[in-house]
Amino acid sequence: MRALKAVLLTCVLTAAAWQPGFVAAQSQESPSPEGGTLTQSDAAASVTAWPERIEFSLLDFVLGRLLGPPRDAGQADHPTSGSSDGQDPVQDRVQDGPQDGASAHGSEPAPIHTCDRLAASSNDPYAVINGKAINEIDASEAVSACEDAVHLFPGELRFAFQLARALQAAGRYEEAAHWYGVAAEGGQAGAMNNLGVLYRLGKGVAQSYREAFIWFSRAAHAGGPQGMANLGLLYREGKGVPRDDATAVQWFRQAANRGEPSAMRMLGVHFAYGDGVETDYREAARWYRQSALSGNVGAMYDLAWVYSGGLGLPRDEGEALRWYKAAAELGSARAKFALASRFLEGRGVPQDEGQALRLYLDAAEGNVPGAMAALGALHLEGRGVERDEAAAAEWYRRSAEAGFADAMAVYAFMLDSGQGLDPDPITGADWAFKALHEGSYVAQARLRSGEGTPAFRETLLMRLQAEGLVAGEAEDLAAAIDALLQVADREEQ
Repeated sequence: MRALKAVLLTCVLTAAAWQPGFVAAQSQESPSPEGGTLTQSDAAASVTAWPERIEFSLLDFVLGRLLGPPRDAGQADHPTSGSSDGQDPVQDRVQDGPQDGASAHGSEPAPIHTCDRLAASSNDPYAVINGKAINEIDASEAVSACEDAVHLFPGELRFAFQLARALQAAGRYEEAAHWYGVAAEGGQAGAMNNLGVLYRLGKGVAQSYREAFIWFSRAAHAGGPQGMANLGLLYREGKGVPRDDATAVQWFRQAANRGEPSAMRMLGVHFAYGDGVETDYREAARWYRQSALSGNVGAMYDLAWVYSGGLGLPRDEGEALRWYKAAAELGSARAKFALASRFLEGRGVPQDEGQALRLYLDAAEGNVPGAMAALGALHLEGRGVERDEAAAAEWYRRSAEAGFADAMAVYAFMLDSGQGLDPDPITGADWAFKALHEGSYVAQARLRSGEGTPAFRETLLMRLQAEGLVAGEAEDLAAAIDALLQVADREEQ
């Protein structure tokens, strides 16, 4: 029952420590190609807090810091990413400029070519037919067709842009950057934006936030909502330009007013945290809802969390469940994680430990550290699966290596005691040190209670003293942890 006691303890400590706010992340929504998101970090966002207490289920200790709308939406949900949430750069969508396929030079557009059918963007005002996302392009056919189109119609911007998209789909980033540049110099806002994305990510060009800022600025001033959203993201992050939340909000608002879902979501984040605006949960919920209704997967998750907590909207578990399911069906790993805990406890759905296990596995494959820790707890207690301490230790190890502090603590004690693996108090002490450094409540509570072998506790105390985190005269580990917490409290003040 040790794991269950740790779970319940962590629930209490986490709830007691909460401060107003949502969650921090941009582990799945940064500006991405095709108005979606490109997952650039698998690390899960840490949850700050809700101003009202929310009841936790048995395994919600793994949600306490990992589940909720991301504050740094630089890591957000993308249907094809299979990863956890955050905010990546947005690509390809522009709403101003020539319509109905008009040429950039004001002449009649070139006739429909195979390149259009294979590589057009549905959000490109120069496109003559409905297009597709970059990850849907058949690169082997599209590159050849678009090279032919560019040769036949060298002045047609849409073919230069589409060739760049095809080359990006093929992973030929240097050539893609060249052709985005050709289209961008011709005034194509989507190409300007996509070139900025390549500079931001360092694909095909030398990584440069400053160059990304220049191209996003050009795209924004040319009327591209994705350029506006990406420019806002740089101001929010302080990359390529000094951080300025108020300016970020201005650009997100302009992009949102032009229909960009990721910008709507980011406005929700800013209102939730009071970054550059007064904190307003009702306004945050309004923007999350608008973004979710526009198809943004990360915002669907955020909206579910809002309904579950009753922030800015009346608390409604039925609506929360509906939006969690919608996000999960579109690939949100964190939404699957949230649904898993509900199936485990029968909260709003019939209790089904097997379904909970499947959802936790899916979420773990999507790089959600909390799901990995939950799988560790399930294997340790034999819920929905046969009891297996070795499997539990492996899942806790994966969660710890993915950055979940409380999993580091549990894994540390398993190493120390040899639960599910060979005893190794020295390595266990290293993990306990990391857990304390990351603020694990589980590590603090179990160490202060006296748990751990003498070798484990002595090694950890020496580590703390060697790093200068506690004074050398600390008599024992409990006193050292008290001193460490006092230092942390002073730093927060």
